[in-house]
Amino acid sequence: MSENNLYNQLAIELVELQAEVFKVEESHVSDRILKHLTDSETEHVAVNSDSLLDEIGLVDLLKKSGLKVTMPLSSTPDPVSAKAWQSDVADASVGITSAFAISAETGSALLFSGYPDLRSVSLLPEEHIIIIRESQIVADVESLFKLWIQNGITDENAVIISGPSRTADIEKELVLGVHGPCKLTVFVIRES
Repeated sequence: MSENNLYNQLAIELVELQAEVFKVEESHVSDRILKHLTDSETEHVAVNSDSLLDEIGLVDLLKKSGLKVTMPLSSTPDPVSAKAWQSDVADASVGITSAFAISAETGSALLFSGYPDLRSVSLLPEEHIIIIRESQIVADVESLFKLWIQNGITDENAVIISGPSRTADIEKELVLGVHGPCKLTVFVIRES
């Protein structure tokens, strides 16, 4: 299946999961994310540090825009620092991460977080933004796991995210955001 067909399937699935998805040129992705944050009157974001976010210049742009940006601590922190950092992440209204890969069939994104507290960026804020390259869209969950194994990744701090957090525990009525973000937005970087 072509990358464009995988993207189309992913977009349909994410909309069904009540998530938003945007396909953006790499040269415009950081500006588009900043516009998204500005439109929603976001003042504080938590951002995981990784090579994709560095490549697109997102963190520098967010800092220059005047947003409060919470970044990960430089190494595995002591318990006091970790608790303070996690509290700061919980105060952010948006968490921004990249993903290792995402399944077009289910809209499930696979994230690796390094040390355990980094998962907080994808789980504590009200909105989670995932940034991923179009070439990282795979057909199904089986392909997602095969890719994980083929790459020999041994990170124990993996998270699979399939849309906004949801539960129907209470009176069988669907409620978003009970166990994590109530909004998921995925920015797919178009590749030529």
